[in-house]
Amino acid sequence: MPKGFCTIIGAKDAEGRTIPLQKVVDYGWAHPVKAPTGWGIGPDEIPLGYNLFLDQARQYTCYALTFRSPIANYTIQQYSVGTGLTPPSVADVALGNPVLLGNSTYFNPIDGVDYPAPFMAQIRFTLGVGDANGYLLTEFGLFSGDQTLLMHWLQPGGLSKTSAWAPSLCHRVNF
Repeated sequence: MPKGFCTIIGAKDAEGRTIPLQKVVDYGWAHPVKAPTGWGIGPDEIPLGYNLFLDQARQYTCYALTFRSPIANYTIQQYSVGTGLTPPSVADVALGNPVLLGNSTYFNPIDGVDYPAPFMAQIRFTLGVGDANGYLLTEFGLFSGDQTLLMHWLQPGGLSKTSAWAPSLCHRVNF
């Protein structure tokens, strides 16, 4: 079964200026964990924890490999965040307690995907300065184009989201 790991790869303030990641930790906005080896996590990232590849993701991978139509329904297209505390299970179909984002929906599009090493995909997304403010975000999910939860991650320390910062996150998946 594929495994995943999440990090913060960047942060900006409300004016779009880069915030050093050490300041993100110093301000208590994020709580790093020990980075595993072999994931390509550099010193310029804040390691946050493992994500879980769900049973639905296994099925959707099968659909994507056989180019089931419409293909966007079966590939990672969106993310969502929440405040739930229940540990993820491979049978999850939703976040425990999703939070509305700045666009008044529970979903935002991902920023992109790249492939830094064989058998690895990096899915990147940014929580904008207007997204999920005032919450301690403890759960994150990656969703297909048809809004099926594919990957679920819980970080009990959470990200303290305010309009003072916009974190960019990276979910790595190693197949």
